[in-house]
Amino acid sequence: FSSEETAFSEITPACRVVYILSIFNMELNNGGLCQFFVNPSRSVAPYIEECLETVGAEEHRQLLAEFIGSNQIDLQDLDSFKVFSIQGYRKQTERYDFASFDDAFYQLPSLEAYIVSFIKANISDF
Repeated sequence: FSSEETAFSEITPACRVVYILSIFNMELNNGGLCQFFVNPSRSVAPYIEECLETVGAEEHRQLLAEFIGSNQIDLQDLDSFKVFSIQGYRKQTERYDFASFDDAFYQLPSLEAYIVSFIKANISDF
């Protein structure tokens, strides 16, 4: 977390929110929640729920919170998601029902719309 914390100290809180949610959204749209967890992007995971709340994406926050809670995933410690091979990635995809989460996420309103609305409402912070 140290590199993110250093970077976060140098940008506005609004930029931090957009940065974190943009990474989260990009990973989910590219390969789903499992990909987010196995890629280095997982380092921003502890901040996701707060950022979703900040932009008003409550359905997204609830979906993530329910998945994390029901699977007892500690967003502060995602080291068990590190992979070093395709086989390792395949094993990760089988740990939890990521497909159901991803399907539900894709049915929600666009996270980009929440991010854009947040930027517009806080434009002076950018």
